[in-house]
Order: sequence, then C-alpha cells, then structure tokens
Amino acid sequence: MIDKINRLQKPQATMATIKYGRGLATCETNGEIAALEIDFVGRINAIKKLGEGWSISIGKNKMVIYSMSQSEFTPELFTYMGTLDIKSCSFATWDYKKYRANIENLNRDGWQINDGQWNYEGRKPEEILGNKVIKKRVKKSRI
Repeated sequence: MIDKINRLQKPQATMATIKYGRGLATCETNGEIAALEIDFVGRINAIKKLGEGWSISIGKNKMVIYSMSQSEFTPELFTYMGTLDIKSCSFATWDYKKYRANIENLNRDGWQINDGQWNYEGRKPEEILGNKVIKKRVKKSRI
C-alpha cells in the first residue's frame, strides 16, 4: 500500500458526522479515517465524489467506503438521486480503532417531517384555519 498522506504524522479521527439530504452526502471528521460502514434504507443512484484511491461498495442496505491507497479523505462522499435514510454509520481509523459516527438528515426540516402529506387531515392547504373563531350553535336535547 502506498502512503500518500504520511498517515503517521496526521491525527486519527475520533469523531465524525455524516450529513445527507437534498442529493448530497458528506462526512465531517476531526482527523483521518480509513473506512466508513453505512447501514441505510432506500434506493439510490449515486456518483462517487471521493478522491483518488477511494472506493465505494454497495450491497443490500449496506455501503462500505474505503481507501485502497491511504490517500487523503475528502468531506464530500457522493451525490445521489432517489430515497436515502441512513440508519447507522461506523468508521475505522488507520490505527485499527472503530467509532460510531453521528448522523444528520438535512431533509428533516419543519416542512418535510410528515412527508408532505397535505391531505393528511382531509383538508386542502388553503383550507387550514388560522386564528378564526368558529361559532357553532349547539342544540340541546332532552332525554
């Protein structure tokens, strides 16, 4: 293996955050990593954005991203089209230690948490009531 980054002189990562959504997956670390293992749900078509020497292998609900030549890790992993939901991620460093990565779904903002189901309550968006006072006459009955 060719050591292109002089890995003995670089800090090894102890923390990483995978951010994904809107067609892009990135990984922010505090040092160098050797591999990522991602468990996911969904179906995507992806294009690798990693530098020279990095490979991605995808199987059923698992993705492994690894370096073949000890080259420098770049934050941008891949771009994709389709649906992706990352369930867990772990990463390994060059000194053979394994850590869990944090996961951030950028698609989860206030508008998309409920999958945009506008007709969830049977109303159209323009029918959602604001601060109107609704008065209804209640008829009393005798039993």
